[in-house]
Parts: sequence; structure tokens; C-alpha cells
Amino acid sequence: MLKRILKATILLIMLFPATLPATMDFIFEESLSQSLARMETLYSSGKWDEAMHVGRGIIKDAPREHPAARRAQDLIILSLDGRNNELLANEKREKQKKNLDSAQQLISEGSKLLADKNYSGAAQKLGRAAQLNGGDAQAHFLYGYASLKSDKKREAYSALQKCLTLNPSHERALFHIAGLSYELNQGKEAEEYSAKLIDTIEKKLEELKDVFIAQRSEGLNDKAMATARRTAALRNNLAQAYHMHGVLTHKRKDYRSAAKSFENATKLNPALAENWFYLGSSFLHLKVFHQATLALEQAVLMKETRLRDLATNAGKLLDAGKSDEAVAAELETRKLKEEIARMLYLLALANGKKKETNEAISNIDRALELKPDFIEGRYTRAVLLAEKNHLEEALEQMRRVLKDSPPKSAQAKKAINTITLFMDLIARRDNPQEFEAARAPAKAVEVDQYVKDMPGLGGKKSEVNLEQVFERMREVKRLVNVRNYAEAVRRLLYLRTQYPDIADIHAILGHCYMEMGRINDAEPCFEQAVSLNPRHSEALNNLAYVLATKVEKLDKALEYANRALAEDSLRAEFHHTRGWVLFKTGEVAQSILAFSKALELKPDYILARYNLGLANYIAQNFPAALDAFNSVLAVDPAHHKAMLFKAISLTRISQAEEAISTLEALRGKLDGKSVLGRVVTDLHARLKLAHERNDVLPVPQIKSPAPIERLMAEAAEFRAKGLVTRAKEKYLECQRLAPERFEPHFELGEMYAASGLNVPALSSWERAEKLNPDHFELQLNIGKMHHKLGRPARAREYLSRAQALREKDAEPRYYLGLIAYEEQKFESAESHALAALRLKPDYYKSMALLGMARIRLNRLRPARDIYETLYAKAPADSSIRRHARKKIWEITRMMAPAQFPSVEDALEVKEQMVKKARGGDEKPELKPLEADAAALAEYGKSTMTVDDKAWVLSQLEKFGKISTPTPVAPLRREVTAETMTSREKQWMVRRLQGFGSHSNKYSLPPEMKAQKYSLKTTEKAPSRPADKADDLIRSALTLAEKGFITEAVEEFEKARSMSPENLEALLNLGFIHTIQGNFKSAFDIYAQATLHHPREPLAHLALGNLYWLGGQAEKAVEQWKLIKGRFKPDSELNILTRSEVIWQRMLEIDPVDPDAHSNLGLVYLFSGELNKALAEFQAVTQIDASRREHEFYQAQVLVLLYLNRSNRSHRSEADKILAGLSEGAEPFPHAERLKNFVKTL
Repeated sequence: MLKRILKATILLIMLFPATLPATMDFIFEESLSQSLARMETLYSSGKWDEAMHVGRGIIKDAPREHPAARRAQDLIILSLDGRNNELLANEKREKQKKNLDSAQQLISEGSKLLADKNYSGAAQKLGRAAQLNGGDAQAHFLYGYASLKSDKKREAYSALQKCLTLNPSHERALFHIAGLSYELNQGKEAEEYSAKLIDTIEKKLEELKDVFIAQRSEGLNDKAMATARRTAALRNNLAQAYHMHGVLTHKRKDYRSAAKSFENATKLNPALAENWFYLGSSFLHLKVFHQATLALEQAVLMKETRLRDLATNAGKLLDAGKSDEAVAAELETRKLKEEIARMLYLLALANGKKKETNEAISNIDRALELKPDFIEGRYTRAVLLAEKNHLEEALEQMRRVLKDSPPKSAQAKKAINTITLFMDLIARRDNPQEFEAARAPAKAVEVDQYVKDMPGLGGKKSEVNLEQVFERMREVKRLVNVRNYAEAVRRLLYLRTQYPDIADIHAILGHCYMEMGRINDAEPCFEQAVSLNPRHSEALNNLAYVLATKVEKLDKALEYANRALAEDSLRAEFHHTRGWVLFKTGEVAQSILAFSKALELKPDYILARYNLGLANYIAQNFPAALDAFNSVLAVDPAHHKAMLFKAISLTRISQAEEAISTLEALRGKLDGKSVLGRVVTDLHARLKLAHERNDVLPVPQIKSPAPIERLMAEAAEFRAKGLVTRAKEKYLECQRLAPERFEPHFELGEMYAASGLNVPALSSWERAEKLNPDHFELQLNIGKMHHKLGRPARAREYLSRAQALREKDAEPRYYLGLIAYEEQKFESAESHALAALRLKPDYYKSMALLGMARIRLNRLRPARDIYETLYAKAPADSSIRRHARKKIWEITRMMAPAQFPSVEDALEVKEQMVKKARGGDEKPELKPLEADAAALAEYGKSTMTVDDKAWVLSQLEKFGKISTPTPVAPLRREVTAETMTSREKQWMVRRLQGFGSHSNKYSLPPEMKAQKYSLKTTEKAPSRPADKADDLIRSALTLAEKGFITEAVEEFEKARSMSPENLEALLNLGFIHTIQGNFKSAFDIYAQATLHHPREPLAHLALGNLYWLGGQAEKAVEQWKLIKGRFKPDSELNILTRSEVIWQRMLEIDPVDPDAHSNLGLVYLFSGELNKALAEFQAVTQIDASRREHEFYQAQVLVLLYLNRSNRSHRSEADKILAGLSEGAEPFPHAERLKNFVKTL
């Protein structure tokens, strides 16, 4: 570079000596710029060494302090940094790669050690792997699992936490950390982890369900089986998760949540006795005693079965000389006996609550047989005996309790008090009045005058001597009277440390806290007082009032309020508290009764009077509410809230002027800047303006205090799980507690509609409309339902309202167009469909409607265009796409030129075929059938191509040349159309099945070849003479199809009255009663059907089914053996054939709906199509393995098939199913009986 510069310089000196200096500077600067630019490029591309080399050249050539030199120095420094950073990054990557490889190797080695159950060695290797690869969630999980198995719980907990930090939905990590948290006494964390585990597994199960269905539909049976096994394992994990969550919620006394968890656990794993025990215990605490007894009985049954097995096994082991195993079995037997005794004790308590004293004593006796030193059980037995007036025996039992109790223990004191009571009862038994008084619940004894008046003080009956604390309590009373609660609390806290067993101290301390607004501090004080003295009425009452402030504890609050009243029913405050709790739960009518009772006892009770007014207002008894608020103001004219509600109540009864004057008076008493002041000012202004304009008076919306949101959430949860009846109960409860709320009526209507209950859905929505007439979805749903029920005028009215409410929604316009199309107003239908498509271009149903309207308007080319668009956009293999394909074919046929062969050609071929079958043309000319004329009228011209006609003729040439068309006999040469047998006709139809299958311009779509255009025919049921009740039967069938089951039954009954022997009326009525569970009515009707029609196979089949379901196998078989001939239900007048179509349509919408498969299976079963019924019941168990009753149905169908066909494969398969149903911890009902019956065949 420098040499070239020197040469250029010498040349310039020779040529232009005068301009030399300037030219030299320019060339030098240009050279430096080029070098610097090259260095910048090299630096930018990360070529650090090359950039530094160029930079050193620039520094060497350029003068000192030259900008290029300074920039080159900077770039050299940056290049050095870049090279060093690159080297460090490469070293770091190499190290990371090495660590990852090492971690993978350690994981492999650790997994092998885990498989060999060397948990300690596995934990060491996997811990090192987790350190080397801290971002691998699986490595942390494996380390945590190995540590857990090595009994290193803290290390395991930490590792599992890290795993979940990296992968919050790791199922196995959630499973193990939930159990580990419980073991480490971290109840809150364990409950959170178990709840998250439940949510994760349920989502995974939903995913696996879709995968399983897809694999089955694609024929991937091996993969489907693997998915099914994975699903079963997850369901087992889910059962354990529900069990764990239930134990945790039970431990913290959230029995409602516990019961919910254990209900799910028993469904998933009914063979675990602990699930039933905890479920029964939860129901017992919730006072659902019937459910508690059922669950506890199941738990006891399962444990007793296990106990018998253990006892037998222990004896066998001892006989075999296996003493160690026998000792272990004996120890487990003792432990099991204690568990059963505890279960029987709880079962006895539940029996006692149900007033089943004899059962309770029996269960206690069983518990004492298993555990003779069960003191609690013996004490309970004594109390139960006393309830039956067996006082001497009760006294003897209680003395034994005292003997077995530790001296000076609480149990001993309790026994002494009870013995004294029993002896007193025995002494007074001869005097009935004294005896009843002695048996009555003891009242709280007032210790002294200065103690009696103190809030929260009830006292314990002769259990605590308060004389030691009287002086200090007198000072506390003085402080409470002057409302110096802070000092009173300080002194009570000291007294509590000195006398922790005195319930009154805790009760008064709770009262002080409550007056200070410290509700959370008051609650444990009252709870402690109640635990020390369960009959402390003041503490019970105050605890109820405190708990009423928490929505989730309202049930418990009501329990305490009732207990307080049971102790003292003459306290107005106690009735008021109970009324307030009922008011908060939404039981407004009962709260009014409680407030009224409080006022009977204490007429000047202002708070009760005010709350009575609120309750009457919520109950919409506005005159009564106004009376209550006036009574409050008569005693306390400055009661601001009473004045406000008085004004609102006056507004409700249209006394606007008085309401305005009341609000004006209230405004003068309030600070305008306060919240209440602003509310009153705003209401006064709006009310005055509305009154001046003579408008509707504005009334504030005051919602019911009931926990509607919680009930609605529970209803939604039940709906999501398919528990429709439970959801309905919640919705109806919401409607009862808050009749002014819109949502319960609307959502109940949605649920009814989804279940096919159209009339109840409409009724529910009409009630919702009164509450919110401007709700778009409501108006749309009502319109759609009226359309579904065949009421176009009403449907149009509601759909127009919906359209006005939301003009940019396409759905109302589509349904308006559909109604217009059905009324043959095709121009209007086209207009609505176009409007819907402008709002929603991909609205497939509107495209189809537009196409159909244009066909009817003879606008074939635009119709074909819209159908071609629909065919291109619709999802593959969807019903709407198949509809589009069919319509495109029909439109193309209608647009085809006339020269193509027509239906007349097909009739000509038919005539040739019949003549050939007759053997010549000498017979009379063939008369066309009505069906031929109908085909010509329906399909018109151009339905057959030349190729099709030629193919048919070529097939007919083969007729009569086939030696063996059927397995029975060769085709007879002398055959004619009149003498052809059924088998010969079927053979000919099969030979012509390929008609139209060759591809040509107007070939039919495949789905149409199997329908109306196919030559395949089905044998119709033999016709019978018309009956006078047939019209009523058709009307009833139409009502049943629309969901009007009650009305349909009424129509069938009319038909039956008109024609008592009408077979279809009897069969249809019997089937409806069967699916509704009215088996007695169904039995009577089917019996009449067999009496009037002894040769009808469907009647004998149905009656046999009912006998079998009722457990009368021999009579069922007698009916089945009377079945002769084929089952041929009348397609027009029998509900079975119509039901089949309905449920098949349901399966087209949702192919994995188990209820649709189940109902279709029942239809087939009562139609005599046993193979189809078997397939549907098998589909149910494949979709939902928990529905074991469908396995029993499969066995029943297989037995029927065996009876009809004597195929031993049917019997062996039935035996296999019944063996599985008869075994296990919970055998299926009737399975053993059917199994024994099959053995007799």
C-alpha cells in the first residue's frame, strides 16, 4: 500500500509540482479512511485478530492524535474484549455441554439404581445430576423421589419444590409433594398441592380421552390400549389425590369440602374402606345422618371382610409353621379390630342422631366385642340405655366407665356427674313430674347478681367455683359498663393465664373483642368457652353471631344459634341471633319468624325491629316493612338507616311525596360528604325528578343476602360433571332464596334445553325475562325454542327483539331467515341469509340457507356458487360439507342439458328386466308401479348416463346364468317376476349394488348411493288395517320427539282408551314408562300387550326384559321362549324406530356421548336387535369404564343371544363378564344371580 502511495506521489511531483501538498494530504486521508472502514467491517463481523492487525497499521501510519488513530485504538481495545468474551463463552459452552453429558450419565446410572431399589446410591447420583443441570425438572424430581425412598424427607421436599418451580404441572412431583407436605405437618401446603394435583390430572384425563377416541377411530388399537392403561393409572392417582385432599380438609374441619373429595374418591376407588369411613365422618359432622350411616356401614362391611380374611390367613400360617408371618397377621388383626370399633362407634352416633336407638346400641355392642376397653363406646352405651329408660343397666355401665377411667381425669369427672344424674332419675322415677323435670336439659345457673348481668356470662353448673375471681370480675364488669374495653381486655388476658379452665373469662373476653370490632380475635375466645362448657348459652349465641359474618361458616353459625336456644329459649337476643343467621343464609321467611319471636319476648328490641323491617322488605312485604321502620323511628327518631329504608319502602308502595319528604328530613341530619349522605342526596334528586316528570320511580336494587354466587358456582360445577339433578337443586334453591336474581332462571333454562326438556326450559326463560327483558342471549334462546316447538310467530317476535338488542350479531338474522324459508317466503329468507353473511362471512348455516332459498327461487347458478364456497370452507367430513356436496350435485343435475338419458330410461331397463325374467314378451304389457311414477316426479330427467344404462343391461344379461346365487338352491330357470322368492329378489338386488358406481360426469356422491338413489331395498313390516287410534298415536309420537313427554303419555292413554287392544299404543306407552323408571306401569301395559297379541315378539321381549330386571329370571325366560319370528316394529307408529333416529343424530353431533350410546342400546334391546344393542353397550364401557352396569347389560344381551341361537361363544363371553362383575370388593348386584342362572342352561 505504501509503495503504491510513494509511486503515485513521485509521479504527481513530476507532473504537478505546484499542487503537490494538497494532493498528498487528500490521498493520505483517503487511504486512512479506507483502512478504518475495513477495520470497522472486520470488527462488526467478529474477526477480532484481523481487525487488530489493520488497526495497528493505522496507528503506525497516522500522525499522533489523528482521529483515525484514536478510533483504531478504541477498536483494538474492543476487539480484545470481544476475543476474550468469545473465548470465555466457548469455555462456558464446553463446560455446560460437559455438565449436561455428565448429568445425563448420572441420571441414567441413578435410574438404574432406582430400578434396583438402591435408593441411597440413586439419591447421591441424581443429586449430583440436579446440581450439574439445575434447569432439568425431571432430574430434580428423580432426586426428590430417591431421597423420599431413602427417608430423607427434607431433601426430597426441597427437590420436588424445585421440580415444580421448573414444571408446575409435573403430575408425579405434585403427587409426592402433597403426601410429603402432609407428613411434615404442612397442612396448608399439602392441601394446595393436592388441589393442584387434582386439577392437573383431570385436565390430563380429558386430553387422553380425546386421544383415545382419535386412536380408536383411526384403528390404532395398540396405541388406544396403551392410552387406556395410562388413563387407568391416572384415575388411580386421582383417587389417591382426592383421598389426600379429603383427609386434609377433614383435619381442618372443613367437612363440606372433605365430603365432596371423598365422594369423588369413592367413585374412583370404591374398594378403599378409608374413603367410606371419612365420607361417613364428614357427613356426620355436617348432620347429614342418613348419608353418614350408609357410608359408615359400607366401611364397616369392607373392614369386617378384611378381618375375616386376615383371621383365616393367620390360622393357615400358624398351621404351616410360619410363626413370624402369623404374628404379623395377628398384629394387623388387632389394629383392624380397633379401626372397626371406631367406625362402629361413629355409626352408633349417627344412628342415635336418627333416633334409631336399638341400632345404635347394637353397633356399640359390636364395637365393645372388638375392643372391650373402649371407654367412649361404653359411656355412649350407658347414655343410650338411659334414653330407653333402662336406668339400672345404664348405671352399671357408667360405673364400669368410672372404674376404667384414670383418677381425677375429665372422663372420670364426667362419669361421676352422669352417675349422680342416673341415681337422681332412679330416685324420682316414682314421681312422673319430678322425673320429667330431672330428665330435661339443665339450665345455666346464675352464680351471683353481679355476674348474672355481664354480657357473655352463662356459667358452668357446679363445675367451677368463681369465688376466687369475684373481686376481679367485679372490676371487669365496671370497665365493660363504661365501655373501657381496652383495659377490660388487658385484665381478662391476665385472668385467662391464671384460670384457663373458666369458660366465663373466655366468653367475656370474646364479648369485649366483638365490641371493639376485633371479630377474628373474638371467634377463638368463644370457641374456647364452648369447648370448656358446651352448654354455655351466651358463648354459643355470640359465636353464632361472629360466624355469621363469614359466608363460608353460615351453616356452623346456625348450628350454634340453635344450640344456644336449646339452652335458653326465653332470651330475645338468642332468637334475634338465629333470625340474623337465617337472614344471611337467605331463609328470609324463617328469619321473620325468629325476629318476631324476639320482639314478643322483648318489644323494645330496636335492632330486632329494624332487622324485621329489612327481612320483610327482602320478602317484598312492603307494608309490613314500613310498619317495622316506623316502629323503630318511634323509639329512636335519629335512626338514619331506618329513615332511609322507610323512604325506599314508601317508594315501593307508590307514596312518592312522603318518601321525598322523608329523604329531605334525613338530608338535614346527615353530613353531605359522608357515604350515607351522598346516597340519600342522589336518591332524593332522582326520586324528585321522576315524580315531577310522572316517570317510573327509581328504586334501589337491594339484593338478597343469600350466598347466591357460591350456590351458582356449585351448580355450574355439577353441570360440568353431568350431575344435572344436583345442579337443578342448586338452581331452584337460588330461585327460592333470591327470586329477584336473573341468573338462576336463565342458567336453569339453558340446562333444561341442553337436556332436551324444551317446555321446562321455556318456562324458566320466561321467568327470567320478567327480571331482565333486555338480555340478548335470553331473547335469542326463547326465539330459538319457540321455533323448535313449531311456533313461528312467537319465534319471530323474540328473534326480532334479539336483533334489535345486538344488531351486529348474525344469529338472529339466520333464524329469521330460516322461519321465512319454512313459511315459503324465499325472498325474505334470502335477504336474511345475506344480512347474516355480511355480519359473519364464514357462517356456514347461513350459506346453506342462502343456497336453499336460491334453489327455490330458481337462481341456480348463484345457488351453486354459494354451495361451492361452503364446500371449500366447511371442515372436512362435516355434515354441512356433505350437505353442500349433495346440493352441488342436485343443482348440476338440474342445470344439465336435456339430451342426457333420464328416469324413463331406467324404467325402460326395468321393463326389459321383468320381461326377461318372465321368459319373453308374450305376457301382458307391464304396468308401471306407483313408486316408478314417484321416482320420475321426484328426480326428473338426466339422472342416468349412457354408461350407467349400458352397465345395468350388461348385468341383466348375466341373470339366470349363475348356477348358485344363494347358499340354498340354484336359480330356477322357470322363474318369473310373480314367482320370485324373497332370497332370489335379495340376490338380484345384491348383483345390482354397483349401479352408478362408475365415474362419469353426473355420478352420485357416495353417501347418496346408499340412500334414496340406491337399488337396495329393505323389507317393510307387514301392513295392518287402519285403527281409529292411529291419529292419536301419531300426535303422541310428535310430542315425544319434541320433548313433551307428559303430554305424549296423555295422548297415548287417550289412544289406549279409544282402542284398548291397539298394539302400538301399548308398546309405546310401555316403553316410555320403562325409560322413566315406572316399571310397575310398564309391566301392566306389556302384560296386556302379550294378552291381546300373544304372537307379537316385541311384547314378549319387553315383558321378559322387565321380569329379568325385577329378578324373576324363570318368568323372563318363559317370555323369551315364546318369541317366534322376526322383530318388525312399525316404522310409522312405533316409538322405537323414531327414538333410534334421534339418538343416532345425537351421536353424529357427539360420537363419544355415553348416554346417547346407552339409550340407543336400550332402544335396540327392546326392538330385538340384540347385536346392535351389544355394540352400543360395549361402546359405553369403552368411553367410560366406570359404568359397570353396562357390562351387566352386555352379559344380559349375550345370554339372550345364546337362548336364541345356542352359540356357545355367546355363553362363554357372558360367563367371562359375569365372573368379573361377581368378584372384587364390591360385586355388582344381580351378577351372581345371572351367573347361577346361566349355569342351569
